[in-house]
Amino acid sequence: MNRTYLRLQETEGYLLAAASRIYAARLQAPRSAAVSDDKLMKQAITEAIELAKTIDDAVIADSEVD
Repeated sequence: MNRTYLRLQETEGYLLAAASRIYAARLQAPRSAAVSDDKLMKQAITEAIELAKTIDDAVIADSEVD
């Protein structure tokens, strides 16, 4: 049996959690046009990254303060 081993960085794990929630919601939502699951997954990943960047721009974490 072939196995895939992954070692995600901490931030990648957070993005995976966010993207998987977005993706699951998109899969459950009614679709008006034929959109592949693969495209929905990629959109969810892109949106999770955009969310993270927006949060990073808006919030100063304790470790970022001198």
